[in-house]
Amino acid sequence: MPRARIKKMKPQVYILAGGLSQRFGSDKARAMIDGVPAILRQTREWTRLGHQVLAVASSVDAYSDLVIRTLADKVAHRGPLGGVVTCLEYHRNLEPFTPALITTCDTIQVDLTFIEPLVQVWKTDLLAAIHSTDRLQPFPGLYSADCLPIAESVLNSDKPSMQGFLRRLQHQLITLPGKTQLPTFNTAGELQSWVETERKYPKS
Repeated sequence: MPRARIKKMKPQVYILAGGLSQRFGSDKARAMIDGVPAILRQTREWTRLGHQVLAVASSVDAYSDLVIRTLADKVAHRGPLGGVVTCLEYHRNLEPFTPALITTCDTIQVDLTFIEPLVQVWKTDLLAAIHSTDRLQPFPGLYSADCLPIAESVLNSDKPSMQGFLRRLQHQLITLPGKTQLPTFNTAGELQSWVETERKYPKS
């Protein structure tokens, strides 16, 4: 794919929402932020920016009441790597020559300053492009459908993990160093803390 076209691409977005949300106590994707379920808030923002969006959850009708198109997780309760396998299996038949942009339902903000650098460095021989802080940050990240066999292999291993999967990509993984990562939440307290901070220090 020509470099100029890569820079202008709007990758298909997949929002992982198949977790058990045990620490949160209920479905994190439905946590209310500014009166809107988190996953709907994020979907609307991606759509506004020109991206097509699919959620990945336990069933295709998990968010039908929110009118969010959803893929059924093919590997239930196997963590985010299972969701990645579902995304890539679908994506290889949808857009095999462009990467999938995979993120999570507990990502609070859609920030193009995190996404655009990944798009800028993307090359067709890459398997993934992500950010890194003190460790590899898999989400949001760009993933080629060609890394599906590696994802499946790691998922079926004795120690399946996103970090193990990323390490297997080796020289076909590009990481962009950064000092921060996009805000996420695992508990109601973490979400509330973010909301209170935003109210106290609103962006101009």
